[in-house]
Amino acid sequence: DIISDAISGMIILVDQPFRSGDSILISDLDTSGDVVRIGSRSTRILTGDHRHIVVPNSKIAQSKVVNYTAPGSHYRVETALGIDYSADMEKARSTIADTVRGVDGVIANKPVDVLYQSFGDSSRSVRVRWWIDNFHKKTRVLDRVNAALDTALRQANINLPYTTYALHVEREGGEVGTKTEVESQTS
Repeated sequence: DIISDAISGMIILVDQPFRSGDSILISDLDTSGDVVRIGSRSTRILTGDHRHIVVPNSKIAQSKVVNYTAPGSHYRVETALGIDYSADMEKARSTIADTVRGVDGVIANKPVDVLYQSFGDSSRSVRVRWWIDNFHKKTRVLDRVNAALDTALRQANINLPYTTYALHVEREGGEVGTKTEVESQTS
């Protein structure tokens, strides 16, 4: 193991799939964070919850590594939502794009994509994509975008869909009970 870790460490140092300071994800280990130090036998990573993880270089060499810092720090974020069939789709698209562009943390000069994905049972599925300047801001910016979209779509009278279920109750002996409707919001 020591020899394997040392050889893997040399390969990492020469090949440089990541460097100290880069934000990475080691897929097979489900580990992500900022690279603190690359040693001959192990790499130290500082996680988002502020924990140091020491990963043997041989484990890294055997895993898929995603580098969120290279080639640049820009990172694309996306969210999905449903648009009611009664809404004007072009109005919805422009409202969504304008709203996302105005959110703090979204890069203004990068495109905002509003992609009509599919026809659902009770809504049209839309995927919204935008760019941020740093992977670490993903969760906060996603929260701000979702909140802004919720407000903007409601103000524009663009309904978010509800799925309605009809429940028919039949008692023993063939008697039909009352019809009940249950609503639950979908996205």
